[in-house]
Parts: sequence; structure tokens; C-alpha cells
Amino acid sequence: MSRRAPSVPPLLPGFEYVSLLGSGGFADVFLYRQRRREVAVKVLLADVRADGAARRQFEAEADLMAHLSAHPRIVTVYQAEVAPDGRPFLVMEYCPPPSLDARYKTDPFAVDEALRTGIELAGAVETMHRAGIWHRDIKPANILMTQYGGPALTDFGISVLSAEADVAQGLSVPWAPPEVVSGQVASGLSGDVYSLAATVYSLLAGRTPFEIRGGENGKRALAERIRSTPLPPLDRADVPPALEQVLATAMAKAPAARYPSALSFARALQQVQSQLRMSVTQVEVRDDSVAPDRDEIEDDGATRIRSVVTVSPNVVPAPRQPGWGTADPALTATSVPPAGSAPAAPPDVRGQLSTPVVREFRGPGIASPAVEATIHRAPAEDPVAPDIVHAAGRTPVVAVLAAVVVVLVAVGAFLALRSPPDDARGSDSSSSAPAPVDAVGSPVPAPTAVVGTLQGAQAQFTWGNPDPEDGDTYLYRIPVPGTEASYTTTSATAVTVPAATGGTTCLEVLLRRANGTSSPEPATGCVGP
Repeated sequence: MSRRAPSVPPLLPGFEYVSLLGSGGFADVFLYRQRRREVAVKVLLADVRADGAARRQFEAEADLMAHLSAHPRIVTVYQAEVAPDGRPFLVMEYCPPPSLDARYKTDPFAVDEALRTGIELAGAVETMHRAGIWHRDIKPANILMTQYGGPALTDFGISVLSAEADVAQGLSVPWAPPEVVSGQVASGLSGDVYSLAATVYSLLAGRTPFEIRGGENGKRALAERIRSTPLPPLDRADVPPALEQVLATAMAKAPAARYPSALSFARALQQVQSQLRMSVTQVEVRDDSVAPDRDEIEDDGATRIRSVVTVSPNVVPAPRQPGWGTADPALTATSVPPAGSAPAAPPDVRGQLSTPVVREFRGPGIASPAVEATIHRAPAEDPVAPDIVHAAGRTPVVAVLAAVVVVLVAVGAFLALRSPPDDARGSDSSSSAPAPVDAVGSPVPAPTAVVGTLQGAQAQFTWGNPDPEDGDTYLYRIPVPGTEASYTTTSATAVTVPAATGGTTCLEVLLRRANGTSSPEPATGCVGP
């Protein structure tokens, strides 16, 4: 079947057409120049705009991308409107070619670059999942490179909110998990983890995971291998076994045997970086689904979890106090975080020329947007700051110093009265002591190769220690959905547990150091009949 001719680029006020970037099933993407920047404009085809399902899918993509585009590893959407000829269009960040799809086939990634790319994208995927969104089509072709050289996830055309997972979906077989190619379930959280790992595998291998060079690689042949064939080794001398094991775990046939989240997958990749003495890539996660005081919201040097910026139609966000908790790309790089906030991440200048704003499409039954052009926002200012500076200028220096001295004397006296003698302090120093924290940010590695074998009514599991130290022990448990099972301690690298009757038995294992620190995420292995 011949490829269709691209559509005619629409005349858009304030935009200058440059060239065609690409064509898809129901839209074309064009390069336009808008003022001093280049943008990618995705335009719905004229012959499908009357198709209600296609139009809803196009609008849903706009909504989802706008909701997530504050993340530095997700392509930014600037605006969504309807062209004078009636075709809806999206204005997005322009990411110059090539995509990862065009590169990995001829230039496989080095190990350090593949690890960095996988971790950065895992942060974007984790952010999506925490917002209740599943991508369902993660693959190299849907990962572009920004003008600053970082990967950015795009093409949310078949993404869905988790509550809508039963809708029809497209399928990219080479990176799809077994349960999807078998038609058992629609792709969801576990499927995204699988597809992300399959993408990292492709970047390293220079081919799709189950592709056989010179062999039959049609959809049916690939689907059969995905369902039944073990993941082929990468056959690269520079790829460590630990990385092969991480990819094999993330691409396990059984969803329950995979990493439970994209963040868990990212942390496993970080452990490989640590073992290879590489700089550990930070995971950028934005979360609007949890309270700020949850234990997992932390800045451990390797993971940063922030709130998601939701871009609402027809609304210009009011200026906010800049700081660690804000993830707005339109804030200036000179913003000062509030006192007591954690260190700010390097500023992301993508999209600063225009606040990402998505407006509803015009048409029958759809409200007309209240604003007709890209909305620009002036840098937020602190209205209190001028008064504070002015008052400080009038405060005598001597008075300030005197106040400081008084405070220091008071604090010293208070501590002297409260502090018990040295012998009293030493008598109960071990009570309620917090677990040691690795200040460098390199987590204790998880056990590797958790493998189970059935022995009648019992299941025996074995595992490895990637970095053994004196005093290491292990915590293990059988995960039970909906409950928080307690861990059992052992010093061995093998245990026997009761096997599930007629089902799959899984085991989660943590490595615990002699100082009390443990793996941030368990390693999981499963065995079934």
C-alpha cells in the first residue's frame, strides 16, 4: 500500500510555515516559525476531523500532554487551537531529528548513555503513572531529542487514564509485552515498564529485542517469540551481567515478576551505574497524587519528586512563589527558593517563551477559547521583597549584631540545661536511633537473579549479592496484593517457602547492610507451574 500524500499545511496567524516533519495515521506534523522560535505543529487530517473517535483521540492527546508537559523529559505542548480551515492543531516543542528510532539501528548506544536515557525516561513514565496516565506505546520512535540533547517522550495518541484502560489501542509489536500481544489485557503500568525496558534493550542491541537478523521478523513471528522465547542476550562485552539481569526482570513474561513501577526500574539502573563507578543519573518525578509528607517524597541526590503542573484550558496560572515545589517551566532561572526548601534542580528553560496553555477546540457544542494567542507571562515577583529590602536598609548594624548575640546566648543556655551528662547520654544511645542514610545518594543494591524452582508443595528461591560486604543479611517476603506483609531475615542466599496452589509464587528480597541500611526497592522473582 502506497503512502498517502501529506496534507496542505494550514495558514496560521502568527506562524510561518517552514517544512513537513512527518506524517501519521490521522495527522501531519509541520515545522513552523513563531516569532523567534521554531515549533512543531501537529494538524488533524481534514478527512478524519469529522470522525468523532479520531477527534476525541486528538483532543485527549492534547489534554494528556498538557497535563504532563512540565516534565523535562516529556515534549512540551504550548497551545491547541483550530485553524481557519477548521482543522484542530497542537503547537509543540520542536525536537530536531533524529529520533531514537532513526539512530539506534545504525549507531547503538554506549552503556553509559543507554543507562542515562533509561533513567531519565523512567522519571517521565513514573510521573505519568502517578498522574493516573498510561502511555501504552513507548518505543524509540516516540522518543525525540530536545534542542538541549536530552530525550523527551511524545505521541500520547493512544495513552489513556487508568480508569479508561479498556478502550481500543494501537500496537507496536516489537516493544509490546506478552500479555498485550496475546490479547489478554490492555497495556497498563506494567506494560509501560516492559516497553521502556525493551526500548533500552533496543538502544544497546541496535535491533528490537526479539528480532533475528536475517530471519523472519514479521508481526506474527515476533509476537510468538515475545510470548514464549527467553530474552536473548545482548552479546556485548561492555554490557555487564547486572544490566542484562535488570532488563530481563523488567521484561519478564509475567507482569507480577517485573519491577512494580518505573521508579523501581530507574533505581535498578542507578544501581548498575553505581557498580560501574559512573555518575548516578537523577530521576525527575513530579507527583500530584500523594501528600507532601509521604516517606517516599525525598531528595536523596538520585531521586527528586515534585508536584505536577496541571495546565488547564483557558486559564493563565497566577504567579506562584518559586521554589523547590514548583515545576513551572516559565519561571525564571533566577527564582530564589523559600527558606528551608531543598536545593533547587538546574532550571529547565524549555518552553520559557510561552507558558504551556491548552485551550478547548472550537466547534459545535465546544466552548470558544477565551484567549486567541499564545499567552506570555511576566516573571513572578515577590510583592513583599521591596519593603523588606527598604526596611533592612534603615536597620542599624549594631542593633542587628546585638540581636544575634542575644539569640546565640539564649540558645546556648537552653542546650546546656537540656543536655544530660556524657555518661547519661551513652547509656541509651541505641534506643530509637534512625537507620543510617547514605549521604552520597548511592542506594544499597538490590539482590540479583532471584530465581525460583518448584519442589512439590514448596518453592525454593535463590539470589545473588552484587556487592557483598561483611555482615550482610537479607529480608524476604511473599508479596500479597492489598496487604503489607512483614519481612523475614536470613543470612543465606536461598530460602524455601510454601508454593501457591495452582498459581504463581513470588518472592521479594532486600539486601541489608550491617549498619542497617537496606535496598530501596526489593528484587522480585516468581515461579509457577
